[in-house]
Amino acid sequence: PAGSAGTEEAPEPPARVAKAVPGKERRLRILLAEDNPLNQKLAMALLRMGGHEVLVAENGAGAVETFEQERPDLILMDIQMPGMDGLEATRLIREKEGRLREGPVPIIAMTACAMTGDRERCLAAGMDDYMSKPIRQEDLMAKIRHLAGGDKETPLRQIEASEQQERPGTAPAPDPGDTRKTSDPSVADQTETPEQVFDQSSLLAIAGGNADLAEE
Repeated sequence: PAGSAGTEEAPEPPARVAKAVPGKERRLRILLAEDNPLNQKLAMALLRMGGHEVLVAENGAGAVETFEQERPDLILMDIQMPGMDGLEATRLIREKEGRLREGPVPIIAMTACAMTGDRERCLAAGMDDYMSKPIRQEDLMAKIRHLAGGDKETPLRQIEASEQQERPGTAPAPDPGDTRKTSDPSVADQTETPEQVFDQSSLLAIAGGNADLAEE
């Protein structure tokens, strides 16, 4: 009918995270927010080995700015960064998505140690999954494939729900006077050191079997 052209609905914008193609690795534009140069180098190499394009931000403020400018498919967000940390950066990104009515970009938290309450803080900030360093290529690629496939029941929320069922109570706080070492990651030292990030005994596994990367 005459005049109908002016009432046509505008096409919907394309989704930033398409569903995974069975049997085929999908190339993504991934934002890596990481301030440690060694961790940066490792993560960039692993992502590129997986066939992905990598954008880099060295702090939370840079991550928010790069998100606004580039609209990546997925974000790897370090929790501890100078200035604006990864949790605050994630909250700002989620706020911006809400104002723009955009679907949430998957965000994977990264930290050198798992502290009590980290998962809760990641959930509250709007993150979708969680990785402890040193990151390994096989684990990283699996998480990326899962989230890039558009699964709404994200791993972080699955783990949280499972642990709430298995452990209805909370573990007692450690004795501050007890200086003995513990293998419990929930009470690990927050300080990020090269020894924590790069386990020399398993560098080859961390580097996805790439001997040259492991040697570097």
